[in-house]
Amino acid sequence: MQITLLGTSSGVPTKQRNVSATAFNLKNNKEWFLVDCGEATQQQVLRTKFSLLKLKAILITHMHGDHIHGLPGLLSSMQLSGRKNKLQIIGPKTLETYITSVFNFSQSYIDYPIEYLAVEELEDVYFGHSIKIKCHELSHRINSYAYQFIEIPSHIKLDVNKLRQDNIPEGETWGRVQRGERVTLKNGSVIMGEDYFLPLDSARSIIISGDNDNPDLLENACNNADVLVHEATFTQLILDKVGAASQHSSAQQIAKFAQRNSLKNLVLMHFSARYHYNRNQVSSIAEVEQEARKYFFGNLFLANDFDCFELSKAGILSKLN
Repeated sequence: MQITLLGTSSGVPTKQRNVSATAFNLKNNKEWFLVDCGEATQQQVLRTKFSLLKLKAILITHMHGDHIHGLPGLLSSMQLSGRKNKLQIIGPKTLETYITSVFNFSQSYIDYPIEYLAVEELEDVYFGHSIKIKCHELSHRINSYAYQFIEIPSHIKLDVNKLRQDNIPEGETWGRVQRGERVTLKNGSVIMGEDYFLPLDSARSIIISGDNDNPDLLENACNNADVLVHEATFTQLILDKVGAASQHSSAQQIAKFAQRNSLKNLVLMHFSARYHYNRNQVSSIAEVEQEARKYFFGNLFLANDFDCFELSKAGILSKLN
Protein backbone atom coordinates (compact mmCIF):
# COMPACT_ATOMS: atom_id res chain seq x y z
CA MET A 1 0.00 0.00 0.00
CA GLN A 2 1.38 3.40 -0.98
CA ILE A 3 0.40 7.04 -0.43
CA THR A 4 1.78 10.11 -2.18
CA LEU A 5 1.20 13.58 -0.75
CA LEU A 6 0.36 15.94 -3.61
CA GLY A 7 -0.50 18.94 -1.44
CA THR A 8 0.38 19.60 2.21
CA SER A 9 -0.49 23.26 2.78
CA SER A 10 -3.57 24.53 4.61
CA GLY A 11 -5.82 27.14 3.04
CA VAL A 12 -3.42 28.66 0.52
CA PRO A 13 -0.46 27.32 -1.45
CA THR A 14 3.12 28.36 -0.76
CA LYS A 15 6.18 28.23 -3.01
CA GLN A 16 6.97 24.76 -1.67
CA ARG A 17 3.54 23.35 -0.83
CA ASN A 18 0.30 23.08 -2.77
CA VAL A 19 -3.12 22.73 -1.13
CA SER A 20 -4.72 19.44 -0.13
CA ALA A 21 -4.52 16.30 -2.24
CA THR A 22 -3.30 12.77 -1.48
CA ALA A 23 -2.94 9.77 -3.79
CA PHE A 24 -3.43 6.17 -2.66
CA ASN A 25 -2.47 3.09 -4.64
CA LEU A 26 -1.59 -0.54 -4.24
CA LYS A 27 2.01 -1.35 -5.10
CA ASN A 28 2.51 -2.43 -8.72
CA ASN A 29 -1.06 -1.41 -9.60
CA LYS A 30 -1.52 1.49 -12.02
CA GLU A 31 -5.02 2.25 -10.73
CA TRP A 32 -5.13 4.83 -7.97
CA PHE A 33 -7.40 6.91 -5.75
CA LEU A 34 -7.34 10.66 -5.07
CA VAL A 35 -8.37 12.08 -1.71
CA ASP A 36 -9.20 15.79 -2.04
CA CYS A 37 -8.37 17.96 -5.02
CA GLY A 38 -7.25 21.47 -4.16
CA GLU A 39 -6.40 24.06 -6.79
CA ALA A 40 -3.65 22.94 -9.24
CA THR A 41 -3.79 19.30 -8.16
CA GLN A 42 -3.66 18.19 -11.79
CA GLN A 43 -0.38 20.08 -12.18
CA GLN A 44 0.95 18.12 -9.20
CA VAL A 45 -0.22 14.85 -10.75
CA LEU A 46 1.78 15.61 -13.90
CA ARG A 47 4.95 15.46 -11.80
CA THR A 48 4.20 11.93 -10.58
CA LYS A 49 3.83 8.43 -12.01
CA PHE A 50 0.03 8.63 -11.92
CA SER A 51 -2.17 8.74 -15.03
CA LEU A 52 -5.53 10.51 -14.96
CA LEU A 53 -6.88 7.75 -17.20
CA LYS A 54 -6.11 5.21 -14.45
CA LEU A 55 -7.79 7.22 -11.68
CA LYS A 56 -10.31 4.86 -10.09
CA ALA A 57 -12.14 7.21 -7.73
CA ILE A 58 -11.98 10.67 -6.17
CA LEU A 59 -12.88 11.08 -2.51
CA ILE A 60 -13.58 14.55 -1.14
CA THR A 61 -13.36 15.03 2.63
CA HIS A 62 -15.29 18.31 2.79
CA MET A 63 -16.38 21.28 0.71
CA HIS A 64 -13.82 23.93 1.64
CA GLY A 65 -12.12 25.46 -1.39
CA ASP A 66 -8.58 24.31 -0.62
CA HIS A 67 -9.88 20.74 -0.94
CA ILE A 68 -12.12 21.03 -4.05
CA HIS A 69 -11.18 23.95 -6.32
CA GLY A 70 -8.96 21.76 -8.50
CA LEU A 71 -11.69 19.23 -9.22
CA PRO A 72 -13.54 20.82 -12.19
CA GLY A 73 -10.31 21.35 -14.10
CA LEU A 74 -9.07 17.84 -13.40
CA LEU A 75 -12.34 16.33 -14.60
CA SER A 76 -12.20 18.45 -17.77
CA SER A 77 -8.63 17.36 -18.46
CA MET A 78 -9.68 13.72 -18.28
CA GLN A 79 -12.32 14.48 -20.91
CA LEU A 80 -9.72 16.11 -23.17
CA SER A 81 -7.38 13.16 -22.59
CA GLY A 82 -9.97 10.75 -23.97
CA ARG A 83 -11.15 9.07 -20.81
CA LYS A 84 -14.00 6.60 -21.44
CA ASN A 85 -14.25 4.47 -18.30
CA LYS A 86 -16.49 5.32 -15.35
CA LEU A 87 -15.21 7.50 -12.52
CA GLN A 88 -16.65 7.31 -9.02
CA ILE A 89 -16.71 10.49 -6.93
CA ILE A 90 -17.40 10.19 -3.21
CA GLY A 91 -18.07 13.29 -1.15
CA PRO A 92 -20.68 15.48 0.56
CA LYS A 93 -24.11 15.66 -1.09
CA THR A 94 -23.47 19.22 -2.30
CA LEU A 95 -20.42 18.16 -4.32
CA GLU A 96 -22.42 17.08 -7.37
CA THR A 97 -24.25 20.44 -7.43
CA TYR A 98 -20.90 22.27 -7.23
CA ILE A 99 -19.43 20.35 -10.16
CA THR A 100 -22.58 20.66 -12.26
CA SER A 101 -22.77 24.40 -11.65
CA VAL A 102 -19.15 25.00 -12.67
CA PHE A 103 -19.63 23.00 -15.86
CA ASN A 104 -22.84 24.86 -16.70
CA PHE A 105 -21.31 28.30 -16.22
CA SER A 106 -18.14 27.41 -18.13
CA GLN A 107 -20.02 25.54 -20.88
CA SER A 108 -17.91 22.46 -20.23
CA TYR A 109 -19.10 18.91 -20.68
CA ILE A 110 -18.11 15.39 -19.71
CA ASP A 111 -19.17 12.37 -21.72
CA TYR A 112 -17.46 9.66 -19.68
CA PRO A 113 -19.74 8.28 -16.93
CA ILE A 114 -19.44 9.75 -13.42
CA GLU A 115 -21.12 8.11 -10.43
CA TYR A 116 -21.60 10.42 -7.45
CA LEU A 117 -21.86 8.75 -4.04
CA ALA A 118 -22.95 10.86 -1.06
CA VAL A 119 -20.62 10.12 1.85
CA GLU A 120 -23.42 10.88 4.32
CA GLU A 121 -25.24 7.77 3.07
CA LEU A 122 -22.28 5.38 2.86
CA GLU A 123 -20.91 2.76 5.21
CA ASP A 124 -18.45 0.68 3.20
CA VAL A 125 -17.48 0.97 -0.47
CA TYR A 126 -15.81 -1.92 -2.28
CA PHE A 127 -13.43 -1.53 -5.21
CA GLY A 128 -12.96 -4.93 -6.81
CA HIS A 129 -11.63 -7.70 -4.59
CA SER A 130 -8.71 -5.80 -3.09
CA ILE A 131 -9.85 -2.56 -1.38
CA LYS A 132 -12.64 -1.58 0.97
CA ILE A 133 -13.15 2.04 2.04
CA LYS A 134 -14.84 3.03 5.28
CA CYS A 135 -16.06 6.57 5.94
CA HIS A 136 -15.68 8.26 9.33
CA GLU A 137 -17.38 11.51 10.35
CA LEU A 138 -15.16 14.26 11.77
CA SER A 139 -15.61 17.64 13.46
CA HIS A 140 -15.04 20.82 11.46
CA ARG A 141 -16.86 24.03 10.54
CA ILE A 142 -18.70 22.10 7.84
CA ASN A 143 -19.28 18.36 7.47
CA SER A 144 -15.92 16.64 7.13
CA TYR A 145 -14.91 13.00 6.77
CA ALA A 146 -11.96 10.63 6.91
CA TYR A 147 -11.52 7.73 4.49
CA GLN A 148 -10.01 4.45 5.65
CA PHE A 149 -8.48 2.28 2.91
CA ILE A 150 -8.61 -1.34 4.05
CA GLU A 151 -6.84 -4.19 2.31
CA ILE A 152 -9.00 -7.20 1.49
CA PRO A 153 -6.69 -10.23 1.79
CA SER A 154 -6.72 -12.42 -1.30
CA HIS A 155 -6.48 -15.57 0.82
CA ILE A 156 -9.58 -15.13 2.99
CA LYS A 157 -11.05 -18.43 4.15
CA LEU A 158 -14.71 -18.72 4.99
CA ASP A 159 -16.10 -20.44 8.05
CA VAL A 160 -18.13 -22.95 6.04
CA ASN A 161 -19.59 -24.62 9.11
CA LYS A 162 -20.96 -21.30 10.39
CA LEU A 163 -22.38 -20.42 6.96
CA ARG A 164 -24.26 -23.72 6.79
CA GLN A 165 -25.33 -23.48 10.41
CA ASP A 166 -26.89 -20.08 9.66
CA ASN A 167 -28.50 -21.43 6.45
CA ILE A 168 -26.65 -18.99 4.19
CA PRO A 169 -27.27 -20.17 0.61
CA GLU A 170 -24.22 -21.25 -1.36
CA GLY A 171 -23.18 -19.73 -4.66
CA GLU A 172 -23.35 -16.00 -5.32
CA THR A 173 -24.12 -15.17 -1.67
CA TRP A 174 -21.00 -16.96 -0.44
CA GLY A 175 -18.97 -15.04 -3.02
CA ARG A 176 -20.27 -11.73 -1.66
CA VAL A 177 -19.56 -12.90 1.88
CA GLN A 178 -15.98 -13.76 0.93
CA ARG A 179 -15.54 -10.22 -0.40
CA GLY A 180 -16.61 -8.93 3.02
CA GLU A 181 -19.78 -7.30 1.72
CA ARG A 182 -22.93 -6.44 3.65
CA VAL A 183 -25.54 -8.89 2.31
CA THR A 184 -29.32 -8.71 2.59
CA LEU A 185 -30.83 -12.21 2.46
CA LYS A 186 -34.17 -13.12 0.91
CA ASN A 187 -35.76 -13.28 4.37
CA GLY A 188 -34.76 -9.66 4.96
CA SER A 189 -32.01 -10.33 7.47
CA VAL A 190 -28.64 -8.63 6.98
CA ILE A 191 -25.27 -10.31 7.47
CA MET A 192 -21.72 -8.91 7.36
CA GLY A 193 -19.23 -10.89 5.33
CA GLU A 194 -16.41 -10.38 7.81
CA ASP A 195 -18.48 -12.20 10.47
CA TYR A 196 -17.88 -15.41 8.51
CA PHE A 197 -14.12 -15.12 8.05
CA LEU A 198 -11.78 -17.57 9.72
CA PRO A 199 -9.13 -15.79 11.84
CA LEU A 200 -6.30 -14.32 9.76
CA ASP A 201 -3.59 -11.78 10.24
CA SER A 202 -5.12 -8.30 10.45
CA ALA A 203 -5.62 -6.58 7.11
CA ARG A 204 -3.55 -3.44 6.60
CA SER A 205 -5.32 -0.10 6.53
CA ILE A 206 -4.52 3.58 6.07
CA ILE A 207 -6.73 6.45 7.25
CA ILE A 208 -6.58 9.73 5.31
CA SER A 209 -8.38 12.40 7.29
CA GLY A 210 -10.04 15.64 6.34
CA ASP A 211 -9.99 18.75 8.51
CA ASN A 212 -10.81 17.83 12.10
CA ASP A 213 -10.53 19.41 15.53
CA ASN A 214 -11.42 16.26 17.48
CA PRO A 215 -9.05 13.33 16.82
CA ASP A 216 -10.92 11.21 19.38
CA LEU A 217 -13.62 10.69 16.75
CA LEU A 218 -11.14 8.37 15.01
CA GLU A 219 -10.41 6.27 18.09
CA ASN A 220 -12.36 3.18 17.01
CA ALA A 221 -11.06 3.39 13.46
CA CYS A 222 -7.46 3.65 14.66
CA ASN A 223 -7.79 0.44 16.66
CA ASN A 224 -7.41 -1.41 13.35
CA ALA A 225 -5.30 1.10 11.42
CA ASP A 226 -1.61 0.97 10.57
CA VAL A 227 -1.29 4.58 9.40
CA LEU A 228 -3.09 7.83 10.16
CA VAL A 229 -2.63 10.79 7.82
CA HIS A 230 -3.97 13.81 9.70
CA GLU A 231 -3.82 17.58 9.75
CA ALA A 232 -1.54 19.47 12.13
CA THR A 233 -2.45 22.96 11.00
CA PHE A 234 -0.92 24.77 13.99
CA THR A 235 1.21 24.34 17.05
CA GLN A 236 -0.79 24.50 20.26
CA LEU A 237 0.54 28.00 21.01
CA ILE A 238 -0.79 29.39 17.73
CA LEU A 239 -4.05 27.45 17.95
CA ASP A 240 -4.69 29.00 21.35
CA LYS A 241 -4.20 32.45 19.79
CA VAL A 242 -6.29 31.71 16.70
CA GLY A 243 -9.07 30.24 18.80
CA ALA A 244 -11.26 27.17 18.66
CA ALA A 245 -13.50 28.64 15.94
CA SER A 246 -11.04 27.52 13.25
CA GLN A 247 -11.81 23.92 14.22
CA HIS A 248 -8.38 22.61 13.31
CA SER A 249 -6.01 20.33 15.21
CA SER A 250 -2.64 21.24 16.68
CA ALA A 251 0.42 19.03 16.45
CA GLN A 252 0.10 18.47 20.19
CA GLN A 253 -3.51 17.30 19.92
CA ILE A 254 -2.95 14.75 17.20
CA ALA A 255 0.36 13.53 18.66
CA LYS A 256 -1.22 12.92 22.07
CA PHE A 257 -4.10 11.09 20.43
CA ALA A 258 -1.77 8.88 18.39
CA GLN A 259 0.37 8.04 21.42
CA ARG A 260 -2.65 7.30 23.61
CA ASN A 261 -4.02 4.90 21.00
CA SER A 262 -0.67 3.17 20.34
CA LEU A 263 -0.71 4.15 16.68
CA LYS A 264 2.33 2.80 14.86
CA ASN A 265 2.65 5.32 12.02
CA LEU A 266 1.58 8.98 11.93
CA VAL A 267 1.87 11.28 8.90
CA LEU A 268 1.17 14.97 9.50
CA MET A 269 0.14 17.43 6.78
CA HIS A 270 -2.13 20.46 6.11
CA PHE A 271 0.29 22.93 7.67
CA SER A 272 -0.53 26.61 8.03
CA ALA A 273 1.38 28.79 5.55
CA ARG A 274 2.83 30.67 8.55
CA TYR A 275 5.29 27.78 9.03
CA HIS A 276 8.21 28.28 6.67
CA TYR A 277 9.58 25.34 4.70
CA ASN A 278 13.13 26.47 5.52
CA ARG A 279 13.82 25.17 9.03
CA ASN A 280 16.40 27.88 9.68
CA GLN A 281 13.77 30.60 9.57
CA VAL A 282 11.70 31.82 12.51
CA SER A 283 8.27 30.10 12.63
CA SER A 284 9.37 27.14 10.52
CA ILE A 285 7.89 23.68 10.15
CA ALA A 286 10.48 22.54 12.70
CA GLU A 287 8.25 23.96 15.44
CA VAL A 288 5.42 21.67 14.39
CA GLU A 289 7.75 18.67 14.33
CA GLN A 290 9.25 19.44 17.73
CA GLU A 291 5.81 19.66 19.29
CA ALA A 292 4.66 16.40 17.69
CA ARG A 293 7.78 14.49 18.74
CA LYS A 294 7.37 15.70 22.30
CA TYR A 295 4.12 13.75 22.62
CA PHE A 296 4.32 10.93 20.05
CA PHE A 297 7.07 8.31 20.12
CA GLY A 298 6.05 6.13 17.20
CA ASN A 299 6.99 6.37 13.53
CA LEU A 300 6.38 10.06 12.71
CA PHE A 301 6.60 11.90 9.39
CA LEU A 302 5.92 15.55 8.53
CA ALA A 303 4.99 15.29 4.88
CA ASN A 304 6.26 17.46 2.06
CA ASP A 305 4.67 17.65 -1.37
CA PHE A 306 5.53 14.56 -3.46
CA ASP A 307 6.65 12.50 -0.48
CA CYS A 308 5.80 8.87 -1.24
CA PHE A 309 5.31 6.33 1.54
CA GLU A 310 4.94 2.55 1.46
CA LEU A 311 3.31 0.38 4.11
CA SER A 312 4.97 -3.02 4.36
CA LYS A 313 3.18 -6.30 5.05
CA ALA A 314 4.58 -6.03 8.57
CA GLY A 315 2.81 -2.70 9.09
CA ILE A 316 5.94 -0.54 8.90
CA LEU A 317 5.68 2.74 7.01
CA SER A 318 8.76 3.95 5.16
CA LYS A 319 9.47 6.96 2.95
CA LEU A 320 10.49 5.98 -0.57
CA ASN A 321 12.01 9.26 -1.80
